[in-house]
Amino acid sequence: MMRFVTIALFSGLLFSSSATAETCEICADGAAMDSPENRVPFIGDDYVRKTCEEYNAELAQVASTSEDCLNAKIDWKVDLASYCGCEGAELDSNLSPNGGCSLCKEGETFVTFPDGISSGYPLTNYPLTCEYINKVAPFLKYITMCEEFQDNYGTDLCCIAPAPTTKSPTLAPTSSSTSLQTTLAFVVGSIAVSIAISY
Repeated sequence: MMRFVTIALFSGLLFSSSATAETCEICADGAAMDSPENRVPFIGDDYVRKTCEEYNAELAQVASTSEDCLNAKIDWKVDLASYCGCEGAELDSNLSPNGGCSLCKEGETFVTFPDGISSGYPLTNYPLTCEYINKVAPFLKYITMCEEFQDNYGTDLCCIAPAPTTKSPTLAPTSSSTSLQTTLAFVVGSIAVSIAISY
């Protein structure tokens, strides 16, 4: 009887240990990651931007229920599960009904700069390119951050608005053309009077 109780308690400890051993991760339920090479925005020191795979390995050092894991996920300004290509992930964003954030506003054209662009808020870690920013934008979670992207990286930088169209000015009649029109009117009027008198 004592042996049975000991085994039962030991088994319970094993079960409890395995239950709390679940690690923090980007993909839910250990789903496969299709884009592990994508560079994670907003996270990392200057000049260092971890890949999804590298960041996921870092998260795995803490338990999924730990405060560090919960705080890390709260700080995510992008839907990393979708951005990193987790199988079965659906875009978690208050912009998703409209297809996510667009870096360029309506009517603007996306352009690129081969040498990259200067780093600045809200992305403060290097390197930055228009291609990278445009890749991240659709996965932003909040409308305020979408607007920050459009204002800081979009209009007049990575996105160019079409040149305004102007109508050709209407030329005012010159004095010579006005004089000619007056002369013609006088001649036509004189002829009409002459015809009327002859009848």
